[in-house]
Amino acid sequence: MRQMFFALAAMVAMMLATHTSAHVRWFVDGAATVEAFQPYSITDIEVIVWIAIAIGLVATSIALDMRLPTVRVVGSKTRHDFIELLRVFTGLSML
Repeated sequence: MRQMFFALAAMVAMMLATHTSAHVRWFVDGAATVEAFQPYSITDIEVIVWIAIAIGLVATSIALDMRLPTVRVVGSKTRHDFIELLRVFTGLSML
């Protein structure tokens, strides 16, 4: 019964969320229309800069991975706890 209540409450909350458009009011100009939308091109400076940053980060991580020493595998309890924390922080970063 309790799970059904939470499922129903979640569905109601999702349906009510469709009526809110705060992100549109805050981040989009009122005069903006779909016809006037100009998407970024691969040759725009903003796109090129972010591609360069991404390539730099990947290259740095590869270089550090080759140069840093290999750490021995820790005990199973510590390793399990670390993996669980890593899962939680990865999930939070994706939110």
